[in-house]
Amino acid sequence: MTERRNPNFWIVDDSPADRIIFKETLNRIGTQSQLCEIEDGELLIEELQRKEKAELPDVIFLDISMRRMNGKTALQKIRKDKRYSHIYIVMQTVSYREMNECISLGADAFISKSTNFDAYL
Repeated sequence: MTERRNPNFWIVDDSPADRIIFKETLNRIGTQSQLCEIEDGELLIEELQRKEKAELPDVIFLDISMRRMNGKTALQKIRKDKRYSHIYIVMQTVSYREMNECISLGADAFISKSTNFDAYL
């Protein structure tokens, strides 16, 4: 029998306030998960490369607009590497116009960012 573990979520966003909102939303809905916070796409790629397969995230919540490496570029790099094909990637933005582009780049889902906890629920 396989031991069940808590999901491993990574939130990639250069805004500390947005990361706090995301964490509080997970806490509010009672999610028992591991959460790793990463500040930009460049650090995300570095962190993925350092991890063993068992340490990789189940889901990455990836902001599109970040200073160093944006989410779209990070998404493309992740999807080119077969080691990460099992990771579910949810793109975050305030613009629905980018949804089709993100899906075509390999995103699994898309959510609109909000400063309202209830909007995430």
